[in-house]
This record gives sequence, structure tokens and C-alpha cells, in this order.
Amino acid sequence: MSKMRQMLWSKLRKGRQEDMSSHKGNPSVVEEYNEAFRTKSYTELYNKVQDQLEMRPDKGHSFSSSSPPTPMMSSHLSEYLLEPPQETVTSILDRSGHDRFLVNYFDTSQEAGKICEFVLANIHQVDVNYRSIKKITNLTEQFPDPTRWTHNQYDALYKNLSSFATRNNPFSSTPDKFVEIHDTHVQLLQQLTLKYKKTKKRTKFIKYVKRGLSGFLTVGSGAVTIALLVLVANSMVGMVAAPGLVVCCLGFLMQRKLKGQKRKSKRMGLERQLDVAARGLYTLINDFDTMGQLVKGLYSEMERRKLVAETVVERGRNGMLQEVVRDFKTHESVFLEQVEELKNHIYLCFLNINRARRLLVQEIV
Repeated sequence: MSKMRQMLWSKLRKGRQEDMSSHKGNPSVVEEYNEAFRTKSYTELYNKVQDQLEMRPDKGHSFSSSSPPTPMMSSHLSEYLLEPPQETVTSILDRSGHDRFLVNYFDTSQEAGKICEFVLANIHQVDVNYRSIKKITNLTEQFPDPTRWTHNQYDALYKNLSSFATRNNPFSSTPDKFVEIHDTHVQLLQQLTLKYKKTKKRTKFIKYVKRGLSGFLTVGSGAVTIALLVLVANSMVGMVAAPGLVVCCLGFLMQRKLKGQKRKSKRMGLERQLDVAARGLYTLINDFDTMGQLVKGLYSEMERRKLVAETVVERGRNGMLQEVVRDFKTHESVFLEQVEELKNHIYLCFLNINRARRLLVQEIV
């Protein structure tokens, strides 16, 4: 076996080993995914995406090999799927007053939706690029015996393999983006957590202070009552003035209590809001870390396949072509499963983003 052929098989074996290891997931995680796929919310989200795909202006057309991923939708998918819409959230925050970290969270979740849309566009471009490989596998299914391939059939195989090799990898810039996104999300999570802890400490401190003051106010109110009784017992003026003084005293105490309860309610509300935002962001970080790993795996697999295809086309050896075509066909299902897994994870990420946004809005209103 030639050195070049050994190199090709080494790369293909490496790709197969990584494919197998990437699919040995935790059974509980797999079951959790399958359970999520059966939910009504997932089905509704999936149908929304499919509706937008039907409206895609480029449906059924090919793409230039040098062009970046073309937008899949007639309008922005993330804006269409995001719940509650960013305009609604902005209106609620403007009316109710808001903490800047909560604003940052909603902006971050909106940006996360745009990133999901971007990755879906990359997946769409992968499907477009893979049409060349699909033509090859279809041809070999029609003519499974390579010893009977004609010159024209070899030309068609080389042509489609060359078309695949010359196309850009749709995920070329994506893995690095996920590293930057992770750092940004972690920084915001730290800010939310710190603000939550400070708010909780302040609430506890005020609670202890109020306990001390309550005893003082009880003694003070008792002293006022005794003074009023003495005043009533010693003068007719006291009998007239006493009810008014009592009402004023009680009114002052009630007003003070109501203001304290209102401030406490506001602090407790902010505490819950920060907690919900932090939990939502924590989930988003995990979702994006998983998505980043899936993207990285697909990027590497695309690069390996492109390199192998390019090498075969450059060498022009029919024997090498037969081996590579056979390998592509054998492991086609694994590759397509990886693409589908990434797509499904993006849908789940959208669901988690929307769930966290809805919970936070409920706490605010």
C-alpha cells in the first residue's frame, strides 16, 4: 500500500474513531434528550422552523462554493422564535424600573438566539455542500460494482468530489466564537451571582435591624399611650386631644410599616429575579458548551473529508477514489446523525432560552 494511501486511511480511521467516541453518551442524558423531543413545546418550535424553511427564497438552488452561509429565512429566525419578544421585554423593563444586570441578561439571551440562528445557517450550508457527496453515494448505489464503472461515471465522481473539496467549511469561524461566548457568559453569571448575594445580605441585615427597632418602637408606643392616659385623667383638653394624638401616632406607625413592607417586597423581588436570571444563564452556558463541542466535531470531520477528497482529486487514481467513495458511503449515516444532533440541540437551546425569559418576566411583572 502506498504512503499516500496509508495517510488517507489513517485520516479516515481517525474520523471513524472520533465518531464512535462522540456517540457513547451517558444513557441518562440521551433519555433526557429523547424526553425533551417528545414535548409539545419542542414540537411547536420545530414546526415554526420548518414553516420558515418553506418560505426560504433559495430553496432548491445551489450555492457558490466561495459564498458564506446564506440566510435561511425570509425574516430573522431568532426574532421569530424568541419569547417573549425583545420589544415586549424592553417595554416591561421601562415601565417597572430595572437592574442593569437583568437588562444585560435579556440582551445576552437575545444574542444567544441570533447565534443559534447563525449555526442553523451553517448547518444549512453543510447540507448544500453535502449534495455533492450525496450524488456520489446515489451513483454508487445505482452501480455498486466499481469494476464496471465507465469513464463518464468516473468523471462524474471526480467532478462531485472536486466540488465538495473546493467548498468552504461552513464552521470555519464558529469554534473560536464559542470560546469568546463562553467567557462573556461566565462573566455575566459572576456579576449576577455577586449582585444576588449582596441583595440577599442586605435583606438579612435589614431584617435583623428591624427586629431590634421593633422592641424600641413597642416601648415607645407604650410610653405614648401612658402619657395620653395621664393627660386624659388630668384635663378636659386631654379628653378632646387624646383621640387625635392616638390616630396620628398609629397612622405614623402604619405608614412606616407599609413603607418598610414595600421596600422589603422590592428587595425580595429583585432577589428572585437575579436568581432566575442566574439559573437561566447557567443553563445557557451548559447548552452553548455542548453546542460548541458538537460544532467543533463537525468542523473537524468536514476538514478531514475535504482534505481526503482534495487529495484523491489531485492524484486522480481510480483505486483511491473507489476506497474513499466506499468509506464515505459506509459512514454517511454517522455524519448525518451528527448534523441532526446539532440541529436538535439548537432547538432545545431555543426552548431553554424562552423558558428562562418567560420565568424572569413573570417575576418582574
